[in-house]
Amino acid sequence: MSSIINRLSEYVANQIAAGEVVVGPYSVVKELMENAIDAGAELVIVSVKGAGSNVIQVVDDGKGMSEDDAVKCFERHATSKISDINDIYSLATFGFRGEALASIAAVAEVELMTRREEDEVGTKVSIAGGRLTEQVPEATAKGTQFIVRNLFYNVPARRNFLKSPRSELRNITQEFERIALCYPRISFFLYSDDERLYNLPAGNLRKRVLDITGRNINNALLELYIESPLVEIRGYIGKPETAKKNAPRFMFVNGRYFYEPYLNKAIQQAYDKLLPSGSQLPPFFLYFTVDPASIDVNISPSKTQVKFDNLQAMFQIVLCAVRESLAKNGIAPMIDFDAGAGIEIPMPTAEGVEMPAIELTAGGYFNPFDENFSFAKAVEGHDDSFRTNISNLPPAHASTPKAEGDDGFVEFEAEVPGDSTVSEAAGMSTHQRVSDGSKGAGGFKETANGSAEIWRRFEMADATSYQRPQEQYIEIEEPELKASGCFPLAGGYVVAAVGGKVLMINVRRARQRLLFDRMSQIMTSQGKVPRQNLLFETVAELTPADMRLASECEKQLRELGFDFALGDDSTVTLTAIPADDTSSDAAALFEEVLQGVKTAEEGIYADNKRERFMASLARAAARSGSTSLTDTEARVLVDELLRCRDFTYTPDGTLIYAALSRTDIDRMF
Repeated sequence: MSSIINRLSEYVANQIAAGEVVVGPYSVVKELMENAIDAGAELVIVSVKGAGSNVIQVVDDGKGMSEDDAVKCFERHATSKISDINDIYSLATFGFRGEALASIAAVAEVELMTRREEDEVGTKVSIAGGRLTEQVPEATAKGTQFIVRNLFYNVPARRNFLKSPRSELRNITQEFERIALCYPRISFFLYSDDERLYNLPAGNLRKRVLDITGRNINNALLELYIESPLVEIRGYIGKPETAKKNAPRFMFVNGRYFYEPYLNKAIQQAYDKLLPSGSQLPPFFLYFTVDPASIDVNISPSKTQVKFDNLQAMFQIVLCAVRESLAKNGIAPMIDFDAGAGIEIPMPTAEGVEMPAIELTAGGYFNPFDENFSFAKAVEGHDDSFRTNISNLPPAHASTPKAEGDDGFVEFEAEVPGDSTVSEAAGMSTHQRVSDGSKGAGGFKETANGSAEIWRRFEMADATSYQRPQEQYIEIEEPELKASGCFPLAGGYVVAAVGGKVLMINVRRARQRLLFDRMSQIMTSQGKVPRQNLLFETVAELTPADMRLASECEKQLRELGFDFALGDDSTVTLTAIPADDTSSDAAALFEEVLQGVKTAEEGIYADNKRERFMASLARAAARSGSTSLTDTEARVLVDELLRCRDFTYTPDGTLIYAALSRTDIDRMF
């Protein structure tokens, strides 16, 4: 009997395994930088070309490798970091899997030059697609140099899935920053296409934070330090006024970056009542030092996920540490902390723990997740059901066809008021369903001449019939929607009755749509947005990444109404801002526009740089305006919104309103 099980060759297996480790150029940069730090380097230089898809070069002055190790390091599961399974629970290094170099070599052309201090001559090793092509002596400096060329050259499908050069470079920068922030005593340099992006000399932690994030947050950083039997935490948190969507937020444990939403929640809770509801967190840079045996980093190849033995206790410590720092700086009410005393967190044990007893009421059964559960039945013993279903579907004009039946008949999801007649429905959009209350519903059928024919549908006991109206061919036009009534609500909302539905409109998102459409019209007709000169010049201090973006997109920024001069020290001097903006902080507006453009690069306007900037400016300008409207202002806002071509979503794809139909309201009662 022939076998159907095939043993994969080492070449194929390595290429498949590389998919877990080498996701993109940033993965290569991360792995090589971590190896450099594990080798005891005091200087690490990273240089990329073509956003890393063409060339990635990482040079360090670490301890280097012998001739034998220079070849062996490319073998799968070959590592100098551990020798026993128990070593995983006492890790003091980044790497331990022995997969990174083998994975990189499997999907790229790799050249390694290395020399130990005690060796007179070094070693050069070349590998392509996982196969050794050259091993010769080489005169080289102490340390190690990796050159990775043509990433994914032998896996075209993977190369085609690489993102835009700007996105890939941003990912490389992100990994570079994470590692550089964790090791301020090491000098780091980053170059892209021979342009220096980062020059980070060795220094203290605060200097490293400011070198990467910009010096504009220097006065807003609060020191944090706490020590307990479980963990030592040191670092910085930001004042509440620095909270914004793209604020830098980093957590490290034992020199390793990690992300843990549960601990983020602890920080959010610590800022409770200091930040508006639903706002973003301020920046923070927290460094955890714990017993390596109390964490597990062997979860994923990226090693950004970490499991803590005592995560709930860690939550409480982080919460107390942030609150203490805020209190000591006079931002939150002072808590009576014992000077010099650490926070003692009791360690839970399995002894004496009992499951709490639950007393069941209402007939001994309560399960709101049961589809058949009824509050009325549980309390009064009858079968009535109590449910609430509020629909947030867009209004009828934005609906899509449900299904196409026989003879080209098309039914539609959205409904119109039950008392609509055929003639009234004829004036509605082709995206609407003709409803006759309890009698039945209807739809549209496209005719040979391209017009729409309205058909009535009637539900009978044994069949469903469709009936033509007297006028068989009716041209259907999109109506002009108007609000029959509207009034403002506190909290930034407007309620309006439109087309038989009640709309709850978000004021800021509505303004965002209006501003974007207005800018689009102006840009089409005039080519640039009007500007207003500032009474005094304003200086914005940017991060190196934002400074590069401002330089690259100077033309688009000036078209939007900004007038500025770029400095040599990551500063921008603003002299004018867009005329439609009411912001009192020109520097914050400029920074917010840049941040919005970066986050939108993979979104709806990824391929249109001008519209990315317009969408970002519209969002920033809408946020600066007041949401308290008079009745007249609310009516004007709604009328203008309904005249927009697309008034359901903002330019960046968020919903502008929630809609309640007559059916939804009936269900509520």
